[in-house]
Amino acid sequence: MDSQQQQTERLIDSIQQEFKRLNTIQDEIGLQTEAKDASNANFFDAVTSFANEKVNQMEKQKQRIIDEVEAAQTSILSYKKLMGEFASDRAVLDPSKSLQANLDDLQKELAVVKEKYQERLVAVEEQYLQLKEFKQAMGDFVDTSMLKDTNVDVSSTAVETIDKEIARCEVEYMRRKEIVDDCVERICSMLNQLGLQAERDRDRIIELFLIENDPHEKMHLCNMLVSDDFMKYMAKRIKELDEQKQQVESRKEEMIASLKHLWNRLHIDQQECEVFLMANRGLTTKDLDKFEAELTKLNALKQERIGDFLQTAKEELVSLWDKLYYTDKQRAQFQPDQCQDHVTDVVLEAYENEISRLQLELEDSRYILELIEKHMRLKKEVEEFEATTSDPNRLFGKGNRDPGRLLREERFRKRISRELPKVVKELEGALLEYEALKSRPFLVYGKSYFNVIYNDADQESESTLVEKPKTPRREQNQTSLLPRTPRRPEQITSMLRKPMTSPRPTKTKRLIFNTPQFQRAKSFSLTTTTADTKIDTSTSILHKVRARNSRHREQKPIKRGHIFDDDDDEDEDEDDFYPGAGSQNENKAPHHIKPHTLKRRKQHNQTAVGSQPEGDIALDLGIFDDGPDLSDMSEIDAE
Repeated sequence: MDSQQQQTERLIDSIQQEFKRLNTIQDEIGLQTEAKDASNANFFDAVTSFANEKVNQMEKQKQRIIDEVEAAQTSILSYKKLMGEFASDRAVLDPSKSLQANLDDLQKELAVVKEKYQERLVAVEEQYLQLKEFKQAMGDFVDTSMLKDTNVDVSSTAVETIDKEIARCEVEYMRRKEIVDDCVERICSMLNQLGLQAERDRDRIIELFLIENDPHEKMHLCNMLVSDDFMKYMAKRIKELDEQKQQVESRKEEMIASLKHLWNRLHIDQQECEVFLMANRGLTTKDLDKFEAELTKLNALKQERIGDFLQTAKEELVSLWDKLYYTDKQRAQFQPDQCQDHVTDVVLEAYENEISRLQLELEDSRYILELIEKHMRLKKEVEEFEATTSDPNRLFGKGNRDPGRLLREERFRKRISRELPKVVKELEGALLEYEALKSRPFLVYGKSYFNVIYNDADQESESTLVEKPKTPRREQNQTSLLPRTPRRPEQITSMLRKPMTSPRPTKTKRLIFNTPQFQRAKSFSLTTTTADTKIDTSTSILHKVRARNSRHREQKPIKRGHIFDDDDDEDEDEDDFYPGAGSQNENKAPHHIKPHTLKRRKQHNQTAVGSQPEGDIALDLGIFDDGPDLSDMSEIDAE
């Protein structure tokens, strides 16, 4: 402040001195007063003008600084807005500082903000480049509305938006790349399978992409392939090649089927056929030509042996008719050669078509045919059994002692009573389903098998399917107290002999059924209580022995192995069953047992066997010898 005052005082002194000199010079010159006043006025105007000029210069410098301050503040505001930061739109100057000092501070701040913005701009420009590449590859799928050439927004919001778009584009790019990889592989594979060359430019690009190993070049090709137009082309190309492949495969399958048929007809070695098929597995034109040549050769051989083929077809057709139970009328409906004077391919083809149709029908009806065959087999077994057991003297033949026969007959009855209803039930269900699907009954020799089953059921209601052996009934008199073993009629009065199934002298090992068999006891109970059938309801010796064994002997677990123990059969004692039988006549009842006592014992045995659970029945199987099988009984009776 002092120096400024001194400068002002010195300026005033200098002006005063110069003004004095001016007056002295004017006096020396001798100017008039008016001229002198004009000269002084000019002097003061010049001094004032000079001062004003200097002041104006300072004013301009000040304004320039202010403008620079505002420009710096505007730049700072712009950069901060682009970075998403808050900034005032007007420059806030520090009044304690000069304009130049404020300008220097703002310029420093501007440099910092600009550097920060440039750092962010570099990252954003990389994102811009990625988006532009995605745009070039995937076209309109990429949203580039946020891309700007100037005043690039580098705020976190803008960066996040770009990142999301890039992520979306990357997902789509990877999805398209997977599709492209699959399409390229399929196209190249089908081209190789069909033996075609890549004649189109896009097909060449596809093959080049498959074999390219350079990552940069492969990426460049991939960017071309993921475009919308190229992907549409690949989808269309795959469809074309697939249709062409299906046509070739269909043609090849037809030729293979024809070749296999001819190979079978001509009895060609199977290994030779397999070698031919393995050598021509492709779908190229060369492979198809080989199939065509082989087919032509075999057709020529077929023409030479067409008579043998026709005879084989006839035999196969007859076999299918037999399996399907066709009648003569049904067989006569097929007459392809009735108007043909000579053997032709048309006749053979008609036979082969009919065979194919019958094979399909046989396959569709296989389940029903198996049930019908099983039903017929069981009916045949029943008829044979009835024929075998119709002779009441089958147990009395001399030299034909077969104690195990009754047990086998009982087993057969139970097997039939168990299997036959089950087969009939399954067969009825299958026949109903067949009629529902085909709208016609299943015919066996021209008759509905339903009617056959119902006719059998009507016959069974009148007579039992399996009858008891027709053994002579005992008279309800004093003779019924004799031992239960039947005797030959001609030897009743003249011959005394041991019963054929008499008890043995010693006890055998106890054998029981460990597994409860309720159906066995239930079936026997129903057999002994049924009144409206022709089955003999009198209790057989087998069931009486079971009942007595269950009352008087301790049950022991059955051994593994054979049910019958032949080693102990000859060591049993009949005294356990008939007391005193060793010293008395065995064909007479013991004298100390009264008839009414035996009758009550008989009734008690029937009740016990019919009501006792099967699991509690202990069967002394040792008293029966192993005889011949049931299938051998008819031969024994015939003798």
